[in-house]
Amino acid sequence: PRSPFTGRVHFLTDPACASACLDFADAARRLPGVTHIGLPTAADAIYMESRNEPLPSGLAELSFSVKVYRNRLRANNEWYEPRIHWPGGDMTDEAIAQWVKSLH
Repeated sequence: PRSPFTGRVHFLTDPACASACLDFADAARRLPGVTHIGLPTAADAIYMESRNEPLPSGLAELSFSVKVYRNRLRANNEWYEPRIHWPGGDMTDEAIAQWVKSLH
């Protein structure tokens, strides 16, 4: 059925959008009527949950991933580009609010 919601939905990101934010972005960007705005996201790898093990000498530590994310929509080390890019300047609450209002 047609959605009764008549407002606009903007998904705002900056380069701090990583990990769980990227998982959310995978879903949010597929929703009808959602416009991705702001700055490009970070990128992440298919590897997750790293484990660190000290070497017997105690002089170094080995780090390796223990899980792999399979069949994800987003490719390995792929970030998202917003449909509408931030025009520049400090991303303060006030500046973002004024910018978003200007998009209507």
